[in-house]
Amino acid sequence: MATGTCRSMVLQSFISIVQKAQRYLLIAGRLRWRLMAKYILIDHTADIGIDVFGSSLQELFSHAAFALFDIITDLSRVEGTYEYKISVSGIDKEQLLVNWLSELLYLHDVKNLLFNNFYVVDITDNQLSAVVRGEAFTENKHVIKT
Repeated sequence: MATGTCRSMVLQSFISIVQKAQRYLLIAGRLRWRLMAKYILIDHTADIGIDVFGSSLQELFSHAAFALFDIITDLSRVEGTYEYKISVSGIDKEQLLVNWLSELLYLHDVKNLLFNNFYVVDITDNQLSAVVRGEAFTENKHVIKT
């Protein structure tokens, strides 16, 4: 075998290995990013869609609440000066999530509150108790995004 042909084969093999490694690193990077992210916005025909991530049911519900208020306002401007205890129930996990987010939206809409910290203390298939921190909306401090 000629030296040039051998070098060419080695170079092609090396390029193939590098390309495969780049693909694996890209996939690993995407997985790592998803593991680190609380949520991502997704295309949805309705209003806004989100994929929420968490390593436990508690974290998932906490991140869903975070996503809700991150979409509503700039959370870096919200201080956790007031603490609220929240308890909700539902017939299953799906309804529990809806009731949890609905309760937070109620507090936002009716009592003009913004939250930036969500700690789910206890959760079962149909009960949730949590502590949330935030403050009242102030027009010269907070911006409502949506």
